[in-house]
This record gives sequence, structure tokens and C-alpha cells, in this order.
Amino acid sequence: MQLWRKCTGATSPENSGSEDNGEFNELSDVESDGSGHVEEFDPAEIYTMEDFMAEEEILEKLELKISDNIKARNAANASGRSRSRRRGGTRTVIPRNREAGHDDIVANYFCENPIYTDRQFRQRFRMTKPLFLRIVAALGDWSPYFKQRVDATGRYGM
Repeated sequence: MQLWRKCTGATSPENSGSEDNGEFNELSDVESDGSGHVEEFDPAEIYTMEDFMAEEEILEKLELKISDNIKARNAANASGRSRSRRRGGTRTVIPRNREAGHDDIVANYFCENPIYTDRQFRQRFRMTKPLFLRIVAALGDWSPYFKQRVDATGRYGM
């Protein structure tokens, strides 16, 4: 508050003849020449040219680091390395042969001559095969989410 008063040249309400509004209650800390005006203030006493130059040098170094970081990221993206959406690091991709898994299930349970019988299907999935097929058909008719379609990589989804 004292620095603000020095910089703005604010005067005490008692000295200026205005009503006391509570803003200048601690004027005993401000040096005054007795005429009601606060003594002149030179901002160069607080913030010198050396301070300014040192601050400017720090900001230039920071600017260079940021621009180098941006250039490195752009170069990495241009070289074919994909960016991860997650901040935690790169995403590990586990190659799974989904098509072969689908073919195995169809061969084991749903072809003309399945490997497993209807009784074994019921034991494993806790429902009869006709009930399962009715559920699959009803869900496929009810919502397009449950229909098999091509994903972003060009492969059929699960």
C-alpha cells in the first residue's frame, strides 16, 4: 500500500480536507514533507536497468527452450511417429488375431457340423443355442451397435 501511495501521489484524507473513508488509515508509514503531499518517487530506485536486462535474458532463454521443444515435437510427428492421445505415455498395442478367434468360435459351435454339441454349448454359455441366436438377432435388429461392421483399421469388429 505504501508503494502504491508513493507511485500515485495519493494524499491523506486528513491532509486534503475530505471525509475519512477508511482507505488511508496507515499513513504514518508514508514519509511526507508536511505540506500534505507525499514525497516524489523514482521508479528506477526499485527496478533498475540491470534487473530489467536480467529478466529479459531469462525470458529469452525460456522462449528458446519452448520453441526448441515445439520444433522437436513437430519433427517427431513429421517422421511418422504417431502422437498418443493419453498423457501417460505411448500406448502398447497387442496384436490379436480376432478374425481367427471368430472363425474358431463359428467352427466350434455354429457350423453345420460343430465340434461341440448343443449340450456342451448349454453347459458353457448357460443357455440353449436357439435362445442365444434369438438374442443375437433381436439385438442386431434393435441397435446398429450390435451389428458387425468394419472398424477404422479396415478389419471387422468383434
